[in-house]
Amino acid sequence: MCLYLGKINIITDEASRINYRLGSTFFYRKLKEYKILSFQAKIAAILIVKDSSSWEDRKNWGIGEDTFAYISNHSELELVQVFFQPRLIREHSSLLAYYRSIAVLPQKAIQY
Repeated sequence: MCLYLGKINIITDEASRINYRLGSTFFYRKLKEYKILSFQAKIAAILIVKDSSSWEDRKNWGIGEDTFAYISNHSELELVQVFFQPRLIREHSSLLAYYRSIAVLPQKAIQY
């Protein structure tokens, strides 16, 4: 009986390893497909011109005052790293995938 249970554990472990490999391959393909690894460089390029961004219409964009104040008070975060502006999306449409990913929205939820 112990031998039989041992075989089940071996099969279960191997199935788990295969499942993990398939999952990691899927996510790696999605990282490449959506060019997620390039987001950091794109955001860094936008940070250079961040001071030209106006946040006066943030309420119309759905940005709450408490959230805006929280991000503003954390020097390690820049507003454009967390919140998008319509102008930024018009000028850098590839950033839509970045903002969608940090908002944890599925692609189906965004109308392009």
